[in-house]
Amino acid sequence: MSIAILPLATWAAGTNQNSIPANDNALRLEALSRRIISKTTTAQPGSPADGDAYIIPTGKTGAQWTIFTVGDIALFRSGLWYAWAPVTGIVVNVNGVMEAWNSGWAPVGYLDGSATYDPPSIAAAGTTTTAVTVTGAALGDFAEASFGISLGGLVATAYVSATNTVTIVLFNPTGAAIDLASGTLRARVRKA
Repeated sequence: MSIAILPLATWAAGTNQNSIPANDNALRLEALSRRIISKTTTAQPGSPADGDAYIIPTGKTGAQWTIFTVGDIALFRSGLWYAWAPVTGIVVNVNGVMEAWNSGWAPVGYLDGSATYDPPSIAAAGTTTTAVTVTGAALGDFAEASFGISLGGLVATAYVSATNTVTIVLFNPTGAAIDLASGTLRARVRKA
């Protein structure tokens, strides 16, 4: 587990090596102020420039990145990668999109939830529904859904059906039954 990026490090008066926590704080603040290059690049860059910053994704590879935790904010400085765990509410610029951490990175103003789901076989012109918890969702908010595998012709729609709950409807507009494998069902809510 990585050390949280905030609060900044403190040190007691009379510390002989004040530069150690001061340098650490400078790196943390630099990581927060830099434009994050990517949150999906899985391979540790081979020739990064000083100040390059990334969010560590699932499937990470590379000598230093593999020891970091998914979701960490990583900064390259003087030949080394440094990484810190995000804290709830922290906001960074991910390649031009402001994203906040709330148990996962999402664009500001968005809330995310996910669940493993194995939908039943859906008959032609049939539907099935399921719910995903999205903390903070409220009636009237906008919702959308995605599935971690191909929908195979199904159409997914989503709506906030209750506080903290998004209902996802899978509709089969084809002329034959469709039986999907299990996958990750994701719901994203944009506050109205």
